[in-house]
Amino acid sequence: MALPSATFALSALLLLAAIAFGVGAGAERAQHPGAGPAMPGVVPDPNAEEGSPAREAAERGARAPTGDAAASQAREPLLGVDVEDPLVVGLGIGAGAATAGFVLVRPSRAAIIVAGLLALGSLALDGREAAHQAADADRLLLAAAAVVLALHGAAVGLAAWLLAGSPSRAGASPG
Repeated sequence: MALPSATFALSALLLLAAIAFGVGAGAERAQHPGAGPAMPGVVPDPNAEEGSPAREAAERGARAPTGDAAASQAREPLLGVDVEDPLVVGLGIGAGAATAGFVLVRPSRAAIIVAGLLALGSLALDGREAAHQAADADRLLLAAAAVVLALHGAAVGLAAWLLAGSPSRAGASPG
């Protein structure tokens, strides 16, 4: 069995990273409310009934930033996926929390490998987000991205340490 304190720490790092990611994504969305994705299949119509999707799409378009502000808010999709879409953010938080629970409940070598791979993939996305926030000179969001980056980095390091150590450290039975 893996060291209880080490697997608990790995689980805690993953859960804290998921929470910090959610807080950071929420803060960014609050700072840029008009930067959300357009409603697919809805044609903007400023003459539509108040509160209708067509009217909201038209109002969102009217509030859309232009020039340098639009360029700084425009995000290229990653592998065709808008990583700031609320559904994608929710899935990211859920994956982090589920993996944290998996490591805590079933501290096996496989769980640690899954946790390490999830944290490693997240680390790459965190680095991309930190670079984006640094380019935008947004100190608060850069700090949030750096915290998530550090938590995922620590999780990768801890998972690697658990896997590189003795078989009992990574959850395998000795012998």
